Amino acid sequence: MRPLILGTAGHIDHGKTSLIKTLTGIDADRLPEEQERGMTIDLGFAHTEIDGRRIGIIDVPGHERFIRNMVAGATGVDMVMLVVAADDAVMPQTREHLEIIDLLGVPGGLIALNKSDLVDEAALDAAERDVRKLIEGTCLEGSPIVRTDALSGRGIDALKVAIAERMTALKWPEWPPLFRLPIDRKFSLQGHGTIVTGSLLGGDVEAGDELELSPRGKKLRVRSVESHGDKHDELGAGRRVALNLPGIKKKEFQRGDELACPGYLRAATRCAVQLQLLGSSPMLLEHSQPFRAHIGTSNIDGRFSFFEGLSEMEPGDSAVAILQTDRDVCATHGQRFIVRASAHGITIGGGTIICSRPPRIDTKAPAPSWVNGLLSSDSKTRVVAALELDPELGGNLKGLYRETGVIPQEAETILADLADQGKILRQPGTKNVGYWTSEFVELKKLAVADKLEAMLLAERPKTRIARGALLKATIGKNGEDLFAWLVDLLVAQGTLRAWPGEIGLTAYEVSLGADERVDYDKILVAYEQAGLSPHPSRQMMAKTGLSEERGKPLLAFAADSGDLVEINSEMILHRKHHDRLLTLLREQFAGGKGLTVSQIKSLFDVSRKYAIPLCEHLDRNAYTKRDGDLRYAGPKLSDSPIKENVAS
Repeated sequence: MRPLILGTAGHIDHGKTSLIKTLTGIDADRLPEEQERGMTIDLGFAHTEIDGRRIGIIDVPGHERFIRNMVAGATGVDMVMLVVAADDAVMPQTREHLEIIDLLGVPGGLIALNKSDLVDEAALDAAERDVRKLIEGTCLEGSPIVRTDALSGRGIDALKVAIAERMTALKWPEWPPLFRLPIDRKFSLQGHGTIVTGSLLGGDVEAGDELELSPRGKKLRVRSVESHGDKHDELGAGRRVALNLPGIKKKEFQRGDELACPGYLRAATRCAVQLQLLGSSPMLLEHSQPFRAHIGTSNIDGRFSFFEGLSEMEPGDSAVAILQTDRDVCATHGQRFIVRASAHGITIGGGTIICSRPPRIDTKAPAPSWVNGLLSSDSKTRVVAALELDPELGGNLKGLYRETGVIPQEAETILADLADQGKILRQPGTKNVGYWTSEFVELKKLAVADKLEAMLLAERPKTRIARGALLKATIGKNGEDLFAWLVDLLVAQGTLRAWPGEIGLTAYEVSLGADERVDYDKILVAYEQAGLSPHPSRQMMAKTGLSEERGKPLLAFAADSGDLVEINSEMILHRKHHDRLLTLLREQFAGGKGLTVSQIKSLFDVSRKYAIPLCEHLDRNAYTKRDGDLRYAGPKLSDSPIKENVAS
């Protein structure tokens, strides 16, 4: 049975905390100051079981000074219990809390008309009428109103029945598939270390999982998982979760931080949003006016930039805008947020995230086409718009989900269909399959070729660069499959040449300077003198008196120019001796004769130490073909050119 999180809402001193204590037996006021003053300041937590379903409860403060804490607590709740005191009826924070839960998209809930023992039936009826009027047009319209009294226990059984009925009646969306936990509390326990808590918005978590702390990007490992004091092997979305995290101190966390599966969230100071100003707002919202935004469990200073030169929004207006914040925040497509006027301390509106990190845009112009695409209710339209916005999302299903709300499995099906239709290109891979626009592929191919040329120029006279170095300099270590595919495309079109572990430009030529030519000739002489039994390249460099740093690029140049032939990473032959070797083989293979390794060893007059790598080189390059213990002439042997200076 699906677990759920119930949040409270309501004006200060209307009995939210007392009602929770009567309902669960748990005092949600945990701070000494709260106990002393009898007023909830920060979030409180309790739990119970109703109708066989485990329910986590978040108690929020009702005072206007602690609205930031109330919004943090309301993030991620499945249903709300609006508490209204019968002797006060509807009060300012009753209205504001209801506006907030409505703006946050809470599916629904119920109303507890508390302190009902303090007034007569007529006053109760009047208070209920006021509440009915208040909730018209909100997520609580038509919800049950239960008359309760926390101190006497009156109506508590009826309240439990109403909660159970609402749990059955309300339609719950599917849990997001990726782990995400906005942090609303942190503390330390002796012998355990740092513990953080929050409402698990999606995915699941178990001990040993690696998580990413956003917005800083720090990787953390989960030591243990608990919910309401009980240890669990694994927990899924819809629960209050406490995670024990080694390797980090309590002071390093702050409310507003989030834990997520690596690669999912992305920190930014700019979001594209759909903004809605409350019809009840007593003020306009001007372009670039300072305000306070509440996103997830964070509250931050920010400003809105409206498109098409819009200078202000009036109460009840909606608009697309760019939200600029004073510090990094993590947001996802479709996530709700609250806007409060910084100077006046009132809630004036809210909205939804369209894009978590848009490019810089001239807001004097109309909104770009991808905005409308991401606002579409059609999954495919949103995916196409996201690729227009950021083509690299085609290789990052977590990022695509962050920007579109389309779950990875569905997104991959959409991308595959687009590839089948020829609208995007499919990149195969052993780790990650990617889907890219043709424009993106051409830009990346150009970037790889340009970077390779720059690296070659910086390291002349090299004519090839280590494959790993070029990968790191262009795509990055997490893009191995994309890089390999781009290199294959560039090789196929004749732009690049590839060797095992190295890459070069087909049209790249190097002319040696006078000093380089002297050292180059030293290397050729050394290898000519070494015959078919050269020392490893490092020792050969020592014989020439050249440093490895000086000699290695010249060796590569010699191999590319054909003056030397690489047998393997350590064995190199002068071209003269390599061609002599091929001539000897042609003579021996005449008439279809086969040779053993021992016979080849004797033919070349080398030890087994050199004969084995020579045979492997000959097989690999089709000069020979192996059949059991014998080697025969390969297809390339008769085609290989022999230079005029070959010694017989």
